Amino acid sequence: MIHSRRVMLSFFLLLLPVSAQALTPVEQAAALLKAGDSALAAHQFAAAEQNYQRAADAFHLAQLPAQEAAAYEKLAAAYEQEADADLSAVPAAPTTRAPTPAKVAAPAPKPAPIPKTAPVQKPAPAAPPRSVPAAQTTSVTILVPAQVPTGKAFSVHVSGFAGDPGDWVTVVPVGTPDKLYDEYYYANSKREADFTFKSLDPGQYEVKVFFDKPSLQNIVQARRTFTVTGTAKAKGPVPVALPKGVYQCFLYAPHVNFSGGFTMQLEPFLDINLGSAEFPFRYDAAAGKLRFTGGIFKDAVADAFFRGKSPAIGFNRPLDGTLVNCWPR
Repeated sequence: MIHSRRVMLSFFLLLLPVSAQALTPVEQAAALLKAGDSALAAHQFAAAEQNYQRAADAFHLAQLPAQEAAAYEKLAAAYEQEADADLSAVPAAPTTRAPTPAKVAAPAPKPAPIPKTAPVQKPAPAAPPRSVPAAQTTSVTILVPAQVPTGKAFSVHVSGFAGDPGDWVTVVPVGTPDKLYDEYYYANSKREADFTFKSLDPGQYEVKVFFDKPSLQNIVQARRTFTVTGTAKAKGPVPVALPKGVYQCFLYAPHVNFSGGFTMQLEPFLDINLGSAEFPFRYDAAAGKLRFTGGIFKDAVADAFFRGKSPAIGFNRPLDGTLVNCWPR
């Protein structure tokens, strides 16, 4: 995505049992909402937020916009409760926590961020690829294929975790700031584990490993680059053409929270005149991609999609990773 920059979460509740993979998206979403409610009641904000986000994704796949919006409302409420808790906390003694995902819903009734499918974690493969030399920082070793075909899930093997519950691994495009991340998984106190990541668009990516220690928040402990090969394809229905004119954009920028992690906070709105001299663009309908060719968003690549019956775009600002979602006025 270009949300894959995407911009772009204990997480013991966010992963459903393997048996849940046989459920329909709607059933998965209902289970995720229930798990989110339980986590929120226990003030486990990160777990609640991730479950609500995944529920919204599942409703989106099932094409149930009302239920999707309700899930995003729960997500926004969870963020508000977490913010209240953070403001009442003593900054000198932050709670050791895994990072909050760089994805939030706008407070109702403002539009939520672009839904991004985050499938239930798949069982680890029996024999992960180990033919590529590992990148190593201290004692952490990463194994990932040198080349991965687009459109297919792939495996990553990591050894050398610190053994803490919140040690985690993510895959992002090369050049993504370390404070931003996309799909991720927790090691759940294991020192060695296999992870299955979803398919990616063609490009250069890297695996990043983080430890769940206050002194190491958002500091990469090891990284490994690899290439996704093939031709990018549009994800779902996209507009045949993007209408020019004024679009209202909602901005979400990364901010440090009291626990040392990063959250995406709503910034002031912005109106852009798509197709004007200030915001020229090229549109590839086959791939569902828009590229700004000038102005303040020059070289930004956006995903084009439908929000209801209206075309819309979503992208990350090139310089700081701020998420920008735009809909025609």
